[in-house]
Amino acid sequence: EASNYIRMALPESVSKGLIPLAALDAGPFAAVVDAAFDNLLKGGKKGAGEALLQDKRVGSTDKASLKLGYGALVSVLLTSAKAKADGETVGAILEEGGLSSAQVSAITDKYSASRENLRVLLRKTAIGLPHITDIDWKLEYFIESNQLDKINEPHYTLQLNTEDGGGKQGNVQVSCSLAQMQDLVSKLKDASKRLETLAANS
Repeated sequence: EASNYIRMALPESVSKGLIPLAALDAGPFAAVVDAAFDNLLKGGKKGAGEALLQDKRVGSTDKASLKLGYGALVSVLLTSAKAKADGETVGAILEEGGLSSAQVSAITDKYSASRENLRVLLRKTAIGLPHITDIDWKLEYFIESNQLDKINEPHYTLQLNTEDGGGKQGNVQVSCSLAQMQDLVSKLKDASKRLETLAANS
């Protein structure tokens, strides 16, 4: 079900971001909604956050609240469009976040009118993004350095081989310590479990 997918896919920070969004007055709220849709429908233009802060409707509203609300709304809209959610489903998610019925209607009306365009843009973006084709890794062990006599520290070098939608190949190299590698592996395992759960509920 789309609503379950959205709830599981959205990070906790989004739920926290909806709280200041719900607390905004009508003018700043409308500015955030317009900025979110305008940015998404134009393919994620740079400087959207600064443009929002310069909108006359925000007045003296706390900048942190605006940015939190804006980020949360963009996340909800993108995740909802990916899940092919309808306006009613999006509205339920927003209501759970504390938005009023008037605020929910303002967003869901725009979402329903823009949903297909958002999905088209998402498909174009997904096609253009490079994907990982292979991973190479190397473990090195540093015994000494110029600053310390002995450090005895393992050091990993990862090379991610990539290919974009046009077939162009590239690679990204990343270096990390043992602790950083363990953190990376842990997060990848968490992501894998999340995908398995989402797949089971789809």
